[in-house]
Amino acid sequence: MRKSIKKSSELPPGPRGSKLYNLIKHMSDFSRFLKELREKYGDISYYKMPVLNYCIVYDLDLIHEVLTAKIPDPDNPDGPPVQAFRKFNPIDYMNPEKKSLFVECTLGLNGSDDAFYERSLKLMGPGLLGDKFLEAHSARIIENIQALHARWKPGQMIHLWKELRDLQAHCVIRMNLGNALDAIRPSVVVDAMEGYKQDMILCALPGTSLLRKLPLPRSRSSKKSFRELSALIYKTIEQIRNGSHDPYCMASRLIDANTREEREDLLSDLEVHDLLVENITIPIDPTLIALTKAVGHIAYYPEVRRRLEEEVDDVLGDRQIMVEDYDKLSYTRAIMSETLRVGAPAPVLNRVTRQDYDLGGYSIPKETMVLSVIDAHNRNPQYWDQPEEFRPERWLEDPQPERPPCAYMPFGYDTRQCTGREFALRVCVYFLASTAQRLRLDTASPGPLKERVSALFLLSMVKAPVPMTVSKRHA
Repeated sequence: MRKSIKKSSELPPGPRGSKLYNLIKHMSDFSRFLKELREKYGDISYYKMPVLNYCIVYDLDLIHEVLTAKIPDPDNPDGPPVQAFRKFNPIDYMNPEKKSLFVECTLGLNGSDDAFYERSLKLMGPGLLGDKFLEAHSARIIENIQALHARWKPGQMIHLWKELRDLQAHCVIRMNLGNALDAIRPSVVVDAMEGYKQDMILCALPGTSLLRKLPLPRSRSSKKSFRELSALIYKTIEQIRNGSHDPYCMASRLIDANTREEREDLLSDLEVHDLLVENITIPIDPTLIALTKAVGHIAYYPEVRRRLEEEVDDVLGDRQIMVEDYDKLSYTRAIMSETLRVGAPAPVLNRVTRQDYDLGGYSIPKETMVLSVIDAHNRNPQYWDQPEEFRPERWLEDPQPERPPCAYMPFGYDTRQCTGREFALRVCVYFLASTAQRLRLDTASPGPLKERVSALFLLSMVKAPVPMTVSKRHA
């Protein structure tokens, strides 16, 4: 239901200080800044920054409107309606003097809306969510986890962030490009991803044209890694077209579905390449953050660890974990659901106004970054019993208490949900269960893991490297 009834030319309330001052507040402690805005200005606020202007939205009805509202297409009034708030794509804000590291990459679904998004989703969805695809890649996920465990020794100190980052990179490479593990190192994917994040930082700051021309070490390394990743993707596309490649990888599914489409505007090799680049690089951080937090919760809450180990003993016994165990590990899955509730990897969803838009009785100018703070409702006592407590057992209640759709959406909303959500959950559940079967991971320092919300990437980051001690649970 559309809540914006009253029309106004007035901007939402908010700080009206200098753009530079707002930038400093925005970047220094984003979580605190969001809290201050809500306490002072309510469920919607607005402020200006040097590159983008921001509108912050807390109200559930307004969040729903931001995520679902459609308008006549400004570029084609006779065509179908389009999303009023489009996805943010940083490449749109890079002028010729501020070239992107990935200047030839559109970032696939992450930066697309409407026709291209719907077409790509139609091609990719059945593959990513299909039973046979998930079964094949669940087996590969388990293999990767077992290889990781084989390197860990009792008494060893590990850097959990790096270990899980490499694990996730390995998993997404195999999922997208097949089983040729020697074709590309996980470090190449991680380096390309970090280079893109650096590029986003430069694009978000004013006056960075000169910085982009400097031979920054990360930039050089990332460009090399991206070229290596890009070359492998095009090589994989060629192999698939020649009929000699893994039929269960995402690249094969995507190209096969695209070929069978009865339409003229099929995805080009460049568009397939861009979708695969996104499928490989973008999912690493959110899954990594969620899994690291879950391990931290298990180490911090003895009762959670006890119940996890009891379930693992009951379901697995002494045998190795199998693909079909996923549905039997209900408490392990509940740990992940609760982890996503108390600290979603993406606590804020971003959209950009396609044109001037009336929202909540206020006028939001065109090209305004609208941030929907979904994390605020994950701890709302109106929807959650004991919202500040970490209680995985709440997810075992049947039926679940009724809640508005926007009160819990760790993977996005409606058709804009993460297409790889099932794959990501399986990485987490298989890791937690198979680790708890034989090992324990304990934090090197007391207390919960430290977190912060990144103002640039809108992710709830864990302070790396997260040192942990490995100990043996069973003989």
